[in-house]
Amino acid sequence: VPGGRRSREGLEHNVAVAVQYLAHWLDGSGAVALYHLMEDMATAEIARAQVWHWLHHQVRLDDGTRVDRALVEAALERGIRQWGGGLSRLHEAIEVFREVALSSRWVDFVSLAAYPRLLTVQA
Repeated sequence: VPGGRRSREGLEHNVAVAVQYLAHWLDGSGAVALYHLMEDMATAEIARAQVWHWLHHQVRLDDGTRVDRALVEAALERGIRQWGGGLSRLHEAIEVFREVALSSRWVDFVSLAAYPRLLTVQA
């Protein structure tokens, strides 16, 4: 959006919300409190879509950094250190996020990529 702000904090927040929500969703929760807000699949969808668009269009952040795969992966790595402990399906959520946000082609819905994992019973 012309005139819109694109920040590193915004990128990292989008990654955090999408991944954490997906981990909770895969664990059976439909809505989750994250960062003092109730989030659902629509929020995860918006967050991953923005990451995909910024990456696909090689957007520059306010600090001049170009959004590329390495920058998104770095945000994921920082996030893993922050959220890892209490999310039993974190690694699956990260796989789904990578599949839809880092893909060279647009994936219609994050939930479609996640459903096969949701339907897998965890032993």
